[in-house]
Amino acid sequence: MLIVKRTSVKWCLCVGFALLVANAAAQKSYLKGYIVDIKGDTTRGWVREELPKSRKLQTCHFRGENSGVYADYSASQLKAYGYENGRSLVAISYRKDSLAAPKMIFMEYLVSSKLSLLRNKDAFFLFKSAQLYPLVTKDKEVQSQGRRYIKTTLVFQDVIHNLIKPECPDLLYRKSQMIKDELIDVVKAYNECIKSPYKVHLSSPIKSKNRLHFYVQAGFQQINLTLPTYGQKIDPTGTYFNVPYLATTDNRAYRLFIPAVGVEWRLSRITNRLSLLADVSIFQINNVLNFRFDNYNYQKDFIDGQISHAYTLTRINPAVKYHFNRNLWRFYGKVGAVFYSVKDESSNLTQAETSSINFLGDQRTTTTSNNEVINVSKKPFGLTAALGVDIPGLKHLGGFAELKTENMSIEFTSNPTGYYWKNTFSAVSFNLGVRF
Repeated sequence: MLIVKRTSVKWCLCVGFALLVANAAAQKSYLKGYIVDIKGDTTRGWVREELPKSRKLQTCHFRGENSGVYADYSASQLKAYGYENGRSLVAISYRKDSLAAPKMIFMEYLVSSKLSLLRNKDAFFLFKSAQLYPLVTKDKEVQSQGRRYIKTTLVFQDVIHNLIKPECPDLLYRKSQMIKDELIDVVKAYNECIKSPYKVHLSSPIKSKNRLHFYVQAGFQQINLTLPTYGQKIDPTGTYFNVPYLATTDNRAYRLFIPAVGVEWRLSRITNRLSLLADVSIFQINNVLNFRFDNYNYQKDFIDGQISHAYTLTRINPAVKYHFNRNLWRFYGKVGAVFYSVKDESSNLTQAETSSINFLGDQRTTTTSNNEVINVSKKPFGLTAALGVDIPGLKHLGGFAELKTENMSIEFTSNPTGYYWKNTFSAVSFNLGVRF
């Protein structure tokens, strides 16, 4: 029987607030990528993701795939860098104006081939034979019908005409100002005309397909549980002479090693941060409680006994996981529900056989019993929350570690007395796992 208390709701709200604070402090995302050094050697690893046209693209924040060392590179230290999703940047010598000294900067590839199209912030450039051609507006002095005036023209029309028309005179393009997609189409058409292979680079990260992962995990779980035990039911008439009665409880703490298997569905089409997952685990709780019944009417009467509990529990834990960042070590928060199914349950009471004599000389005997006396709700339900981190691994194999808490209520009932005990079940666990 599930009992959801207000304290559990407050506990979940506190955890949710902590997750929001952690998300606000999250670091920048890192994606798989590469760098090309001055010698032309390529090193693969992880590159910090920045938005297109951002000034931060001028510094490449890189972590080696094997070394694990972070390093920052400027355009004077690299030939190029890029991401595995298709984005690529190249180091170019650029003079902002005729009075400025040339400076190495990173420009984003939109199309790479014999004739390439580059972008730096909102400005576009054609690149051919190691020569950079700005595609910008320019004011020209024009003389017509005996008068002079200033006319703003689009320089890229002249540049495109001079670079394209000599080799591809039949190639058509719009004579007015072009937008980015039209520039890309013109550069593609030219490279197709001269039969030069080309590549169109993405200007923003692509969203991969939803991915299904399986994982195994195991860890130690600390469970604090209040279990029912036995006291004495006293009746002056003697009708219930020394009858065991479910009237007391015993606090028990368990540290269990619990393995689990699960599946994780990453919703990459929606966001690269969100996942749905569920895992299943099976474990058993065993304990033995010793007790003594004392006949308060006749102080010489005692009954010793034991009660043993053994519950095989199957736990299903569906949850939602949210990654705070996309670094190599990806921190995440997880909230969900937990469902228990109790099988092969047993709770046996064993009393030692004893005899007693009262002051009238009557002899009474309590015999040994061994029967199931406690039942557990078959479908208890609870709430879970966890904080964890994904650990980078080899290729598609990765690990994770997480700290998880669990809170629920469960009801015990006894037969034949019908006594019940509502117990709050709490647990804390630390788990390590592998995802593949």
